[in-house]
Amino acid sequence: MIGLMSGTSGDGLDLAFCHFEFQQEWNFEIVLAETIPFPEKLGQNLADSHLLSALELALLDVEFGKWMGDQVKRFCKENQIKPMAVASHGHTVFHQPHKGLSLQIGNGWSLHEASGEVVICDFRMKDVQLGGQGAPLVPIGDALLFPQIDFCLNLGGISNISMQSGDKRIAFDVTPFNLLLNAEASKLGKPYDDGGAWAKAGILNLELLEALNSLPFYQHSRAKSLGRENMEQDFFPVLLFRIGFRIDIALFAIHLEDQLAIGARFNSDAFGFYRLSSFGKNRHGYAFSGTAQVDGGQAYEQGCGR
Repeated sequence: MIGLMSGTSGDGLDLAFCHFEFQQEWNFEIVLAETIPFPEKLGQNLADSHLLSALELALLDVEFGKWMGDQVKRFCKENQIKPMAVASHGHTVFHQPHKGLSLQIGNGWSLHEASGEVVICDFRMKDVQLGGQGAPLVPIGDALLFPQIDFCLNLGGISNISMQSGDKRIAFDVTPFNLLLNAEASKLGKPYDDGGAWAKAGILNLELLEALNSLPFYQHSRAKSLGRENMEQDFFPVLLFRIGFRIDIALFAIHLEDQLAIGARFNSDAFGFYRLSSFGKNRHGYAFSGTAQVDGGQAYEQGCGR
């Protein structure tokens, strides 16, 4: 299978050719993977997609689908592979599940015609119509592919976590991640905080940290998710009172740790030590996977690097 993902980080298209096999339990192998930077104009159009007219958005939907199909065709030709199918998430423009809406663009038919491959898409809307948050596949994949892990944490544009609680699989968005971190780094002239240098050098502002931790999103214990809309309505206004971009970056890092620990603590069966698997990357080079211990409301991460 080939999987395509254009996340809220907005830095490119993730493309992975993976092999799955079931023998008593599921196993997988990432055979080949590549992150393809967006052409400048396309990347800007995707970033501004929520501001487009209906016609402009419809045209971008087709254009983006064709571009992804071209990338799949090139990738398959270069690597001499033939996938069973291409699974494409698309690029999220609007995410408002409380209104029954989650809109992704990257037209499946234009992707199919450009790539010549079978395409699977539109993963979110049925779940939203059934009252969910529009992310039904990842928690199932976490449970089947990482059964030995207590918590699975994804660090992308937005961080999200899944875990087992009794006979239920619980999953929810934790907090913004690269969506805010990279935005702050860009104001310092860099696409990202290389090695966390600015985060380490920043000084914690307790007033801002308390304001972030008190946002309405964190008061909900039910299934919940974040979208670009939440950044504009809730997070960016708090940062109007910023006193320095380096302090913001350090603040976000601590804020994420706080919310991760709280989420793990109050959504697990019992509370003690757990193994947590985390994955994150972007095209600028910081990629990591590792394990952490979550104990007493704190998260300790290990085994991470570029």
